Amino acid sequence: MRVKCTYKNLDASESLTEYTEERFEKLVKFEAAFFAAHAIFSSQRHKKFVEVTVTGKLGHYKATASSAEDHYAAVDKCVSKLVTQMARHKNKIQKHKNPRKSARGRMERTNPYLEAEYIEWPKAG
Repeated sequence: MRVKCTYKNLDASESLTEYTEERFEKLVKFEAAFFAAHAIFSSQRHKKFVEVTVTGKLGHYKATASSAEDHYAAVDKCVSKLVTQMARHKNKIQKHKNPRKSARGRMERTNPYLEAEYIEWPKAG
């Protein structure tokens, strides 16, 4: 996974970059394909902001977090938001069923005029 870190209004920190890469390893289990992440660190007065954009084969995910303490806590908040988003999206993809490819859909496409031989299929769920 590629992680690109951009720093606005503050100096670049090697330890923060390493920490961000380490935390983003949790996201690999949700994307089978290779993906990239871009983290933007900024600070305004006493607030610390982190904005993360993750690009993968299945889509784009975006999370923003602010923290009064430090950037490390904001990275943790972003990762937890991204885990929630990616888990929900992965669940939607796995549970989605194309009705045209199901047995009932094939039956309706091949025999639209055979109403007498129509079989009532049990509903899953």
